[in-house]
Amino acid sequence: MTTFQLDRFKTNCLKGFITNNAGQNEVCNCMVETIQYNFPPSVWNAMSKLSRNSTWDEVLNNCYISTNNLALRDAEQALKEAMQKEQAYINSRVEQINQIVKNAKAAALLNNYTEARVLQIEAIDAVLSEKRITDYYGTAWLADAYNNLAWWSLLNKDVDIVGEYLQKGFSYNSSNMYLRGNLGLYNLIKGNYAEAEQAFTYYKRKAKYPDGSKWVNVVAEDLKLMEAKGLGNKDFARIRTLLKIKM
Repeated sequence: MTTFQLDRFKTNCLKGFITNNAGQNEVCNCMVETIQYNFPPSVWNAMSKLSRNSTWDEVLNNCYISTNNLALRDAEQALKEAMQKEQAYINSRVEQINQIVKNAKAAALLNNYTEARVLQIEAIDAVLSEKRITDYYGTAWLADAYNNLAWWSLLNKDVDIVGEYLQKGFSYNSSNMYLRGNLGLYNLIKGNYAEAEQAFTYYKRKAKYPDGSKWVNVVAEDLKLMEAKGLGNKDFARIRTLLKIKM
């Protein structure tokens, strides 16, 4: 094998360790020497990926033994098993939480916004209950989750609680467009026209949401929906004029 190939073998070997225990360099030198001696390039390159991986594992184990680095092998295996156990737990929790969120959205589709909020709050609490789960979902998910609560509260005409949900959502992602739109609706309905105007003009009319919808078109539809819910007031017309929204 070429020097480049052998160097790559050793680099890959060293990258494969997940502990910082001593003996890694010895084991990898053994790996390179064994493969170089027993597997000419034509033979190694002709092997399937599965066969190469199997051979690699076999040579690695033999090198642990021949270099007297069984403690390193055992430490690697123990940490690998612990990481697999941790990942299995996270996967299980994520599956449970995702199902709760799915149920919340299903309830919202049936206009059962109270049930939707109860389920969404359950999901948020589950995410925030453990750092490893919080880290998995991240702040963007939490901002969207609180936006759902704000939106469903508006649809349920529970306006007073909306501000709290928006505040929490913005604390996780201050650039969330959906939160900004709902902030405008909330202030408009509450009679805070200056704050509503600030929210609705935060983006240009043709700015696009992540799903491709235009900002002004979404605002127009939301204004209609809020009026249909009986939440409209005289300031709705002012916002339409400001954003050049036609009735």
